[in-house]
Amino acid sequence: MKIHNTEIASENHNKIPESFLNALPLPVLVLTQELVVLFSNVRASVLFGIKPLLKGETRVEELFEPELLKILHQGVSSLIKSGESKDLDFSFQPKDTTVTNLIAKLAFIDNHSGLMLMSFRDVTPEENLKRRLERLHKTFDSFHPGKTHDSIVFRRLEEAVMQSANTIVITNPDGNIIFANPRFEETTGYTFEEAYMQNPRILKSGDQPDWYYEELWKTISSGKVWKGEFKNRNKAGGYYWESATITPIKDDEGNVLEYLAIKEEITERKKIEEKLEKTLMDMEVSNWEYKMLNQDLNHEVERRKTVESELNLQKELLQELNENLESQVDAEVKKNRQKDELMLLQSRQAAMGEMIGNIAHQWRQPLNAIGLMVYDLTDAFRFGEIDENYITKSEENITSVLQHMSGTIDDFRNFFKPNKEKQTFTLYDVVKTSVSFLDATLKNSGIRLITEIEKDVSLYGYSSEFAQVLLNIINNARDALSENHSPNPVIRISGYRKDEYACIKIIDNAGGVDPAIIHKIFDPYFTSKEQGKGTGVGLYMSKTIIERNMGGAISVNNLRNGAEFVITVPLKKSEG
Repeated sequence: MKIHNTEIASENHNKIPESFLNALPLPVLVLTQELVVLFSNVRASVLFGIKPLLKGETRVEELFEPELLKILHQGVSSLIKSGESKDLDFSFQPKDTTVTNLIAKLAFIDNHSGLMLMSFRDVTPEENLKRRLERLHKTFDSFHPGKTHDSIVFRRLEEAVMQSANTIVITNPDGNIIFANPRFEETTGYTFEEAYMQNPRILKSGDQPDWYYEELWKTISSGKVWKGEFKNRNKAGGYYWESATITPIKDDEGNVLEYLAIKEEITERKKIEEKLEKTLMDMEVSNWEYKMLNQDLNHEVERRKTVESELNLQKELLQELNENLESQVDAEVKKNRQKDELMLLQSRQAAMGEMIGNIAHQWRQPLNAIGLMVYDLTDAFRFGEIDENYITKSEENITSVLQHMSGTIDDFRNFFKPNKEKQTFTLYDVVKTSVSFLDATLKNSGIRLITEIEKDVSLYGYSSEFAQVLLNIINNARDALSENHSPNPVIRISGYRKDEYACIKIIDNAGGVDPAIIHKIFDPYFTSKEQGKGTGVGLYMSKTIIERNMGGAISVNNLRNGAEFVITVPLKKSEG
């Protein structure tokens, strides 16, 4: 083939679409047969640290060492003779890169220009994997001299180890690392070459006591399997958690040849566990605070009773004196309003105490479910049943349970957030929300709850106050059913539209209210419960909310087997 000089080649180079060469995914040089670089695409410019679009300003002698130039000259000669493209094995490290092994391909651009296209492909990852597998073979042979292994089986073992989503590390009997799979590098930030013959203590975070590691070493050096968790620190200084199983590998005589560690990163799981533990602790503190507040409120109620008695005496005196009647009446109205506000607060706090117990019941089942899922993961790992789909499914199940538990807390917070203004709400939604808080408690008490609520019944007012009324009545029914040990206990709630009103009925089969006191149950501070089990403000505030705040009515009647509370409120009543 005729050799073209540089000027002719340069003219032909101008016909080459540079945009096409720049779009190639590989570094590319355009060379004359005299090895002058006419063009360098963007990727090659970055690789070699030269300017693109050189147009004959650089020769290959400026880019490669003599040994590589010799390989290049041989490739050019072979290309000129045969006209067939050639692969050249380069091993060098260009400036400011981590590339160490390149395969170059040399070919004519066409049969007329005499220009050659030299492209490069990085095979460094392939070489690293090859060296690692060779070291794994050597490790096997060094600890099992004279033994052979089935090549297909061993190849599958290699693939499983190298592609495992878990970190796999092998140490010698002294505990120094002699093998680590790619997942180790991803997790720790150390390359295998950096970790080779290092002790795993390079990963210690310092947050776990020395006795923890001493117990680990004592266990595995005695030939037993150790399982536990590590809080480690990666090369960059960041912390992460791992669940590890370390198994001694022994020869036929029981001597330890090496230690095999299989580790799974559990950082996210530990974060969730810590968050859940903190939430539970916060709830315990809140529960204690609510109990203390409730005690204070009970004391305040007693004090208010005394104050009320004194006020009654003052009223009689004022009536007798009949002086400054108007100003005294205003003062009494203000005090009574404060009393009602205090009673409403006490009633709400008492309900909050009840709700804490209900949430505890609701969380018990999902917490047990999470425990079973974690145990199932451990059991599946032990029998080798875990794959990517298994892990994904378990993660989805656990996340679903945690989201349900989080939703319970959101519902609790929203319920006790006071409404700032009246709004339209449906009877169906407020009943559904109210009974959801009591569902676990009622089931635990063996009480069946039946609801029959029309979905298109809308009310106007404070939805949280209306829900508090429902909770007060349902809680009283639950207590009555439990105290009377009623057979087949049941609470039935029905709601429907009746003319211009919404009607709600709550019926139980607890035997009904004592006829001697039924006319008193809506009075303030009146309770039929034992000392310390009731404040006597729940039904009084329920009556106040329905009649004063919503313009409705509330009443109670005895049926054949129990009590029936009836609430009627106007539909979509506007303010003013």
